[in-house]
This record gives sequence, structure tokens and C-alpha cells, in this order.
Amino acid sequence: MRYWLFFPILVILFLLIIFWLFLWGGDDKQGSDYILLDRKPFSFSPQSLYDSEFFYDASIFTGRVSIVNFFASWCVPCIAEHGSLASLSRDGRFQVVGLNWKDKRASAISFLEEHGNVYDIVGYDFNGRTAIDWGLRGVPETFILDGDGVIRYHYVGAILSADTLAEIFFIAGSLL
Repeated sequence: MRYWLFFPILVILFLLIIFWLFLWGGDDKQGSDYILLDRKPFSFSPQSLYDSEFFYDASIFTGRVSIVNFFASWCVPCIAEHGSLASLSRDGRFQVVGLNWKDKRASAISFLEEHGNVYDIVGYDFNGRTAIDWGLRGVPETFILDGDGVIRYHYVGAILSADTLAEIFFIAGSLL
């Protein structure tokens, strides 16, 4: 009779399921097809989040293993992975670098004040240029760089599972 009335509801439900699967489904998203793996990023010159007159350069990656995380205040998975990043930051063996992507400066600062700043260095990629040079697909994404600034690992998505966090600890630790 009026079964056609249920069609829009089914379409919306289907789309919500697909969205959920892309957002939260699976936690094994290492980007083995990442073009810059085992290379240095094309460029690195974001502003400091806290000082718009100061720009970072690639020298911050020299001599230390760095875990670089692209995030945004409007990114729900970024909030979910924040605890994992806090664990990496507390370890102290690695430099944890945050790069805020296409966000309002005030929103990014509020995000870090509310959830805690787990980063040793926080860059601000307001126009997305650094993200383009790194081949970013979206946020969150995490990279591990060795002491020479070479990308050795790339992870797409939120670091949510204990297994993924342990893998990141292992890979970063093996580069020390």
C-alpha cells in the first residue's frame, strides 16, 4: 500500500551505515600505498598555532623520532584518538608534533585547552598547503619520521585500538 513511504527512511539508514563504516569501521588502515613512505616530505613550513609570526621548518625533525599527527577541532575521530596521542606524548622518547588542518585558530586553541595539549610542537596549516605536500587524505592521519626526517610509517584514521597504538609504539621505538 504505502510502502513507498519507507523508501526514504531506508535510504537514509543505508547512508548512515555507510558513513559509520567509513568513520569507525576497521582500525587497520596503514597506508602502505603512501607515495612518500621512505622519503622526506616535500615541504614543511606551517605557522605556529600560538604565534602567527613564527614558522616551523623541517629542521625540527632532525635528530629525534617524530610522531606527526594532523588534526582539527571539528573532527570527531580526532577527539576519540586524543587519549592515544596522550600516551605517546607521556612516553617521552618521541617528539609528538600536531598539525592543525584547515581550522580557525581560536577553535584549534580551544580544542587543545579543552582536551589537553598532547603535542610538543603545534603547527597551524590554515590553508592546507602543508597537508597537500604531505599527501594528506583527511584528518586524523599520523606519520612517524626517523631522526633524519624520513617518513617511515603512515596511518590513516583515528588511532583507537590498543593494537594500533602498540604498533605505533613499536615502530617509533625501533627507530630510536
